[in-house]
Amino acid sequence: MWAVNQRGYGGTSRPRRREDYALAQLTGDVAGLIDASGTASATLIGHDWGAFVAWTFAIRRIRPLARLVIVNVPHPLCFRRELKTWGQRRKSWYIGFFQMPVLPELMLSAAGGGLLATMLRHDARRTEAFPSEVLDVYRAYVSAPGAATAMLNWYRAAGRDVMAGRDFDAPVDTPTMIIWANRT
Repeated sequence: MWAVNQRGYGGTSRPRRREDYALAQLTGDVAGLIDASGTASATLIGHDWGAFVAWTFAIRRIRPLARLVIVNVPHPLCFRRELKTWGQRRKSWYIGFFQMPVLPELMLSAAGGGLLATMLRHDARRTEAFPSEVLDVYRAYVSAPGAATAMLNWYRAAGRDVMAGRDFDAPVDTPTMIIWANRT
């Protein structure tokens, strides 16, 4: 079993171009990991942006999957539908902000990643889930050269792909479990 940081996060590579974070490249990374494992079939688990990658991987049948597990992210078509509602737009305002050039990078990496740490702790239902030593890891990663741009390029490229994808109505024939936390 592997739990990986995807490109642009943690200590991974940080391609500079927005196009390097398109769903075709991100699902290609997953295919490469499956190929490297030598397995004929895998269980793919995705959370947050990783869940959109996992949905896309399964919908496009890039490699055989034994199971698909999605954590706290709806099917891309459901997400697109909900973005038409005021409630979801209010919750997703930051995605629009992240489309701006330069300013989001400056804000997220300013003060050694202090704003990111504040956002993580503020938005958590359980603030103890983000003790100082965990927030220090996030601060270090977002402050590293090129890291903030890489993280934001997910929203700039993959986010646009989720909104524009024309093949998301294809059936998912992989047994799928969706885990959704209402309260934590």
